[in-house]
Amino acid sequence: MSKKNNSSLLFLTELMGVVLIFSICAAISVNIFTNAYEKSVKSSVNTAITIESENIIQCLKYSDGNTDILSQYYNVSKENGNLILYFNENINPSNYKTSKYHAEISENKEDNISVFSINFFENEITEPVYSIKTGI
Repeated sequence: MSKKNNSSLLFLTELMGVVLIFSICAAISVNIFTNAYEKSVKSSVNTAITIESENIIQCLKYSDGNTDILSQYYNVSKENGNLILYFNENINPSNYKTSKYHAEISENKEDNISVFSINFFENEITEPVYSIKTGI
C-alpha cells in the first residue's frame, strides 16, 4: 500500500509541475499578445496621423500657404499665433470636446519661404506624437 501511495504522490507532484509550467507559458503568451495588440493600435494611429499631416500639407501647398483653406476641412482655432486642429481617437476631424488629439500648426518665414511646422499631440501630453516641417 505504501508503494501505491508513493506512486500516486509522485504522479500528483509531476502533474502539479506540468500545470505550473503550462500556467507560466500561458501568462507569457497572453503578455506577448497584449503587447503586440497595443503596438498595433499605436502603429495604426501613427499611420493615420502621418496621412492626416500629408493632407494638411497638400491643402497648404494647394493654397500657396493660405491657412484659411484649412477651415473648409477642419475645426480651426487660433492660440498664440498657432492654428489648432482637433481630431478624435480615429484621427478624424472633430471639435475640442470630443477630441483625443490635436495638431498645432505654426508658420515661420525663412529666406522668403513659408515654413510650416505641424505637431500632433495627444491631449494632456506635452511631447508631440508626430512632428513635421514643410516649406512652401
